Amino acid sequence: MPCSVTAAHLVLQDCFGNPVQELTDRLNLFYRNNGSFSAIKLAPLGDLLSTAVALYALKFVNYDIRMIKPDCLIYIDSLYSEGGFCATASDTDPDVEYTFYGLLALGALSD
Repeated sequence: MPCSVTAAHLVLQDCFGNPVQELTDRLNLFYRNNGSFSAIKLAPLGDLLSTAVALYALKFVNYDIRMIKPDCLIYIDSLYSEGGFCATASDTDPDVEYTFYGLLALGALSD
């Protein structure tokens, strides 16, 4: 399953009161150690959509994200350009969809 589907599954499991540890562990396999999450496990680079939904899901289940928070903030900030957010480091055009994901990610990192 891609990161976004795993994140959605994690949120639903928690909503129905089912165990979430296995899905939390699986979602963390998408983390790229630079503050980003990738769409698929073998992808070398992260993207803002995957990062946003992963952070949202982890926060939703009260997973402790303090260790990755500084790197995530740096990564998300690196995608901010001209009043909006870009999808990846190689994207140079911010748009409303990825601005939404940027704000979702930042909201998940708030205290």
